[in-house]
Amino acid sequence: MRFRAAPVALALLVAAASVRAQSTMMMMPEGSKDLYVGVVLADVAASEGSSARRLVAVPTASGLWSNGVFARIGAVGWDATDDPTMDYGPIVTYGIRSKRSDDAGHESSLDIEGGGFWNFMFTREVQFGSQLLYGGGADGQGLQLRLGADVSYRLGSHDSLTLSPGVTLADGSFMRSTYGITAAQAKLDGVPAYDAKAGVRNVHLDIDWNSELSTKFTLDTGVSLSRLAGSAAHSPLIARRDDATLFLALTYHL
Repeated sequence: MRFRAAPVALALLVAAASVRAQSTMMMMPEGSKDLYVGVVLADVAASEGSSARRLVAVPTASGLWSNGVFARIGAVGWDATDDPTMDYGPIVTYGIRSKRSDDAGHESSLDIEGGGFWNFMFTREVQFGSQLLYGGGADGQGLQLRLGADVSYRLGSHDSLTLSPGVTLADGSFMRSTYGITAAQAKLDGVPAYDAKAGVRNVHLDIDWNSELSTKFTLDTGVSLSRLAGSAAHSPLIARRDDATLFLALTYHL
């Protein structure tokens, strides 16, 4: 009994940068907006904990409006403050939820989680981000807390390197429905029963090299490293605890 691969790897790509600080709308003229389009090429795991790989190309788009509304692939939210060092407000994330192999329903469904975010800029080079989200897990009733940071280094006038460590914690409902195995499921699939408990779900580190090719085009190259922890790491559903996602993203500023 394992998770079937989602029909697209959108959720995996979104998770790699889910807690990075939102762009602030400070200094934006009233009624203005910032819009971006692009494409991401990535080598990703077919599903969480799987050793199978796939190469995917995903179109991306994002926008920021002067009233604080922002949207990107995987999330829509509203920055409720114009403080240049702090952002907070409501956020809704979406993606593809992989179904367990013992689920009689469809293979996958839309995964929607709602909650809030809070980001703080210590300096221009160091930022902290957090999200508290409800609605995740295989049963859609789980709670997650995502914590992360961005530490950036200028590498010349057009290049920068950003290191983004982070950790995700989940409640009992999320962990049990996603990584646990009930007695009935164990009997059906011939695997041992397993009780997954609340705690740390995973830790990760994103490494991103950003190059400004021109005033309109930006190229990001990097890797997202992650490791399942706690009950998630020891679940019989998981074949592999560690994962690395390689990505290449080209973005155009409209």
